Amino acid sequence: MENSRITEKLIGFALCARYQDLPQRVIKVQKQSLLDSLGVMGAAASLEPACRPFIEYALENSPEPSCTIIGTGKQASPVMAAMANGALIHALDYEDGHDLSKAHPNTASVPVLLALAESGRRGPVSGKDFLLAMAVGSELVCRLKLALLADDLQNGWYSPSMFSAYGAVFSGAGVMKLPPSRTLDALSLCMTQIMLPGQAARSRESSLRAVRDAFSARAAAMSLILAEKGVEARMDEPFEGPLGLYHMMVKGNYDPAVILQNLGENWISSALRYKYWPCCGTTHGGIHALLSLLKENNLLPFYPGWHTAAGKTGSAGWTESGEILKPEEILEIHLTIDPIHLRVLEPYETKYRPGTLAAAKFSMPFCLSLALAFGDIRLDMFTEEQLLSKVLLQTARKVTWEIRPGGSDGLGDDHIKVTLRTTHGSYEKEVSESPGSPGLPLTREQLWQKYLDCTRFFPHAADMEKVLSVRENIDHFEDIQDVGCFIKDHFA
Repeated sequence: MENSRITEKLIGFALCARYQDLPQRVIKVQKQSLLDSLGVMGAAASLEPACRPFIEYALENSPEPSCTIIGTGKQASPVMAAMANGALIHALDYEDGHDLSKAHPNTASVPVLLALAESGRRGPVSGKDFLLAMAVGSELVCRLKLALLADDLQNGWYSPSMFSAYGAVFSGAGVMKLPPSRTLDALSLCMTQIMLPGQAARSRESSLRAVRDAFSARAAAMSLILAEKGVEARMDEPFEGPLGLYHMMVKGNYDPAVILQNLGENWISSALRYKYWPCCGTTHGGIHALLSLLKENNLLPFYPGWHTAAGKTGSAGWTESGEILKPEEILEIHLTIDPIHLRVLEPYETKYRPGTLAAAKFSMPFCLSLALAFGDIRLDMFTEEQLLSKVLLQTARKVTWEIRPGGSDGLGDDHIKVTLRTTHGSYEKEVSESPGSPGLPLTREQLWQKYLDCTRFFPHAADMEKVLSVRENIDHFEDIQDVGCFIKDHFA
């Protein structure tokens, strides 16, 4: 397929899409993503210390606050609120993701659309307009990233937040009713502002991976407003041009057909993962295999009573009749992996002794150590105290790995085999799906329970009437006439 005029065609799609043309499954997914995003943003406001400077900066630099920072009850200007909510949405590594493209399609779009809806720059934003904008942005993020034929990380880029920014521009342009020329201005402006070197994903003490979408959402929101005000930044072919994004990122090694083929008919973004555990999705297969192995062999985690005391209504399901597996009895946790898992296993110092909460969530050894200790992984387990736990770090060091002979088999991030060797014997479990993946999707009730668990950390957690009404409103989000009022009523 000819790789010219890609940007022009994407702009046309974004500005001409209609709500009535969306398949019901796409609308359902966007409602789920909105509920999920609001929950994880609200919880992150109190759980992830790296977000606090962004919230403080937003509040200090908002002379006319009008937009809600989720989870704080406070307001900031549109660009500053988008930035703060962008910092929150990925901070817990708990938001939705697209396994096939390795994209997080809503991490910038949702914060930007919330800000545009509350600011009312072009009048009220209806629920239908909001869901349509989410769908458009999500789809384009997934397609643009899936088109890469080379590993962005190996080429020096950590690109999920970069593509999420461009999706937010497409989303916002539709809501703001920008003409094609101004949408191109906004895209061009956005590309001058957002980048993330792959080194951020390898650095032991960096929190950039947690708050990365602060910069994506701020760049997208600012670019949209500047374009609306008349900045003529329009690059020729910013994605596909001879010196455009794909040349810069992978030296032109991309497939334009993936971007454009059946656009608007085949919605690839409807196959999202809604995370069951608050950590990198590439660790979830290992976690699922290890926990399944323990239960199938009637082995209890180090601290089997912890889940009962914590009162979680989720997955633990442990009985007191099994045998407690003591830390000193574990000899080795051996993994048979695909190459994709190397990003959560290397470099050694970062993954086996993470220095920040963000690094811990991006570490297979640390996440497996948590799972062995507590029989589950939950929001409030990731603390700075846990990063220093001798038991957890010693257990993490027992993780070894080998790449499956023949390399990747195309089964995805979840395919992994865990072999647990102990003083009592050896146990093995292989999985190819994990809870929350498209193959094992969370039920509607599980998604709601996840949201409720997140609200325990909201400032209005005790206001159950307000919490419970969110579900009803999002179930019927297409009937809302002013999304800005909905946000202020439930989250301000």
